[in-house]
Amino acid sequence: MQWLCFLLMVAVSYASVPTTRLVKKTDGVIPSPVLISLTAIDPTGFKLRWQPIKGAIANSILGYKVKIWEQPLEKVYKYETLNGVKVLVEKYTTAKFPLESQVPGFEPVNVILTQADEREAIGQNLRVGLIYEFRVQAFTNDGDGPLSAPMRLKFSLPGGVQGHAKESTLSNTSDSN
Repeated sequence: MQWLCFLLMVAVSYASVPTTRLVKKTDGVIPSPVLISLTAIDPTGFKLRWQPIKGAIANSILGYKVKIWEQPLEKVYKYETLNGVKVLVEKYTTAKFPLESQVPGFEPVNVILTQADEREAIGQNLRVGLIYEFRVQAFTNDGDGPLSAPMRLKFSLPGGVQGHAKESTLSNTSDSN
């Protein structure tokens, strides 16, 4: 009787799996999207915009992945003297981010999937004081395209107020041909 229940559950689960939309197989290389702007939204949100991929390959694009890397923290141990006693103190400091020409060697903290016709992503709850790197890539049935050039954003504390960021916009200065 247990096997019958298990088989029924599997059959019902399999029948409820949504069908994927069929897209023509791509014959060419997927180009990378071009980032247009990255705007900090108070208190710790962002809006990222990019140019859509154009040409014959555009019909094969299923959507875009927005990948966000957060500057990692490193644990540092340091001796400090407190009340005349030397004590080992554990602190966290920000690690160095790789050069902008290199993709970070660690997993992104957030990936936002958008539809093929969307050209922006909005997010919240980034941490103050850390640098975030944003890159976008298109994807098709054949796989993921290359990552875009990066844009980076860091929320600063204006006037010492905790948890609020100055609103600013970073724009891509590269050619958008």
